[in-house]
Amino acid sequence: MISVSEADKRIGLASLPEDQAFRMLCDHFDTQLDRLVAKMMDNKTSDKDTIILKGVINEMRRLSPMALQHGLLAQIEAKLAKSGTGQVVFTKKKG
Repeated sequence: MISVSEADKRIGLASLPEDQAFRMLCDHFDTQLDRLVAKMMDNKTSDKDTIILKGVINEMRRLSPMALQHGLLAQIEAKLAKSGTGQVVFTKKKG
């Protein structure tokens, strides 16, 4: 059985945006998001539908492929930092 360490998972996730398939997924996601924004901004869209679309757009941005990738990467790095195995963890400087 082959096991993948947390450091290997981190490397795979960190290099994910360089993958052509992931870029295509992000581009398609952005296209669909732009389509919904255009529909929301259309004068023919009712106020009720505009509010619904705004909620959908906010959730889509929160669950975008890049946001999910960053969230998973942060979880793995937090786990590595707690494990104390000497893995190099890149963190953002606060402040």
